[in-house]
Amino acid sequence: MRNYVIALIMFFAASTGYSLTVTISGTITNVNDPFNIFGGTIAAGDSFSGSYTYDDTPDTVYTGTDLKQYLFTTGMNGVSIEINGLIFATNFSNTNFLVEIHNDRASTNDVFLWHSYANTALSSTDIVVISWYLHDNSRTALSSTDLPNTAMDLSDWPDFNFLQIENSAGISTYYIDGEVTVTEAVPAIPEPLSLVLCTISIVFLSMRKIFV
Repeated sequence: MRNYVIALIMFFAASTGYSLTVTISGTITNVNDPFNIFGGTIAAGDSFSGSYTYDDTPDTVYTGTDLKQYLFTTGMNGVSIEINGLIFATNFSNTNFLVEIHNDRASTNDVFLWHSYANTALSSTDIVVISWYLHDNSRTALSSTDLPNTAMDLSDWPDFNFLQIENSAGISTYYIDGEVTVTEAVPAIPEPLSLVLCTISIVFLSMRKIFV
């Protein structure tokens, strides 16, 4: 029995890490493109799709009163959005992805939001920030400021659901606004280290059964 306990401890220790990817899709609600950067390629009513990813090892965590900010500056943490063949995405060689959680905060109630501040440039323009905001004024959507490990249930967020891609720098200013209508968590794939540790656990147990 002791051998089984040791192996199980090793297995569960190896399984604690996760990387969450959530697919999202929705509808563009507004396009402000005064310099005609996109040439009419994107318009209100168009569909968009994409995903965001973060793991459970942020590089920096800031804790305030009823809020936490999780900053990711390494790894494949970030976002990718496709609209009519145009890709707006995090530059994973220079990741700067922030996830922020407010729980029962006096000034903002419940909030889930993320910003990608370092993104790959399109041929026609830079992408300064990609953001998604969810607000719930009833304070029932969240129960803590912990980093969520599943997709957001949009029915819990009736008050504000706002996705934005924007460049407010220089002369190529534009804003693309949208509403996310579908979210779905992608089944998690164990991280390489977790797989190695789990394999070691199984081998250890098998060897003990043979020689004991």
